[in-house]
Amino acid sequence: LERAELMNPHFQWQRQASQRVKPQRRCILVLLQLEAIRGNIEPLEFSEDLTALGWGGFVVRNAPAFRQAVKDLFPGHAKKTVNNSFRRAGLSAEGGQWDHAWRGLVRFVKKKCTEM
Repeated sequence: LERAELMNPHFQWQRQASQRVKPQRRCILVLLQLEAIRGNIEPLEFSEDLTALGWGGFVVRNAPAFRQAVKDLFPGHAKKTVNNSFRRAGLSAEGGQWDHAWRGLVRFVKKKCTEM
């Protein structure tokens, strides 16, 4: 993950700040950072706000590779469980269109405080 910090200065802050969040959220954070490095997702804006692990959102660019990485992180879990895990981490499919978000047709975005 040192390479991640070199590629994006926000990644180091996110990893340090994420020590205060639940392990599952930290795993999602590391997944997002690695998938951004691999080019499978494209981050939107970043912030120093842990509501969405410091991410303002992202767009899936390589859907098959990203979905496989998510399946590897959540082996055997139902799609609804995975969606809820991302939602609890502060990221939601734009317009609630989860299937479209996983295919890169709509963005994953930071949830508003009223949605959390």
